[in-house]
Amino acid sequence: MSNLAGLQRLGAPLLPAKSQLTDEGILQIAGADARAFLQGQFTADLRPLDAARGTPTAWCNAQGRVLLVAWVLTLGDAVLLVLPRGEIERVQKRLRLFILRAQVTLLDLSQTWSVLGVETNTPQPPPLSDLLTRAPGTTASADTLLAYRLPGSAPRALVLGPQAALDDFWARCALPVCTPNEWTARDISLGLPRIDASTNEHFLPQQLNLDQLNGVSFDKGCYPGQEVIARLKYRGQVKARLRAGQSATQPTAGGKLYAPDGGAGRAAGEIVRAAAVAEGWVFSAVIDNDAALTLCLESPTGPVVGVAPFSGD
Repeated sequence: MSNLAGLQRLGAPLLPAKSQLTDEGILQIAGADARAFLQGQFTADLRPLDAARGTPTAWCNAQGRVLLVAWVLTLGDAVLLVLPRGEIERVQKRLRLFILRAQVTLLDLSQTWSVLGVETNTPQPPPLSDLLTRAPGTTASADTLLAYRLPGSAPRALVLGPQAALDDFWARCALPVCTPNEWTARDISLGLPRIDASTNEHFLPQQLNLDQLNGVSFDKGCYPGQEVIARLKYRGQVKARLRAGQSATQPTAGGKLYAPDGGAGRAAGEIVRAAAVAEGWVFSAVIDNDAALTLCLESPTGPVVGVAPFSGD
């Protein structure tokens, strides 16, 4: 497959579109100690967050490997995590291990709340209004709905809230509909990281480019894996980073990428997630910075795939 031609098509604008993101869920963390508790768990600095600001973040194990990537928003005194719906139970169970005597409650809002994706250059009903013209990370609210401007230059946002309110917003948002899979393909093309159970504890935050998305703080204090993550910044080099790719064969999260010459048997990358497109499949993968732009799936003689060039730190 032609690497550059395929990746240029992959990067083509999706807008305008709206999508019902049925694979996304919402976990609410509330209580008097909620913000302080999460500040000591997550890589991002949550202190600046308020009704006008959200952030990406990671939650890591003691070795600095990412357990979760989420968008963090606030709703009054509560914190909301937007994360893959299938990961909520796993994340809840693990978070409870660290709550101890802190005044913190966890609630899965996904039974009554939903998440929509919107990408457009045209004005939309509140809470979007002018949000898509504002800086990435900005949030806005209207009635019971909350919107978050996603990272990157594309005018994209998540809108979340109770199902009835979202249904009304959906009806008033006059845009073409795209599938959740098409939205994921666009996420991949824009370098937005997400992981699931098949890849949790595989990557450091910098390998998922979370440091470039302001999802990692190096001066906020301790959190799990903080020493390893800081050492990579101050003493080392991030030798592999998240990149997009395209394949005629379906990639699988956790699958390996190899140089066609074998690379001494060592994998040159690992698939993070994938989505079907008209030309085959697009995927994101953590790939060695010095890897070739043509790699092979699962073995040095496997199906050939193309990957985007390393853009440098």
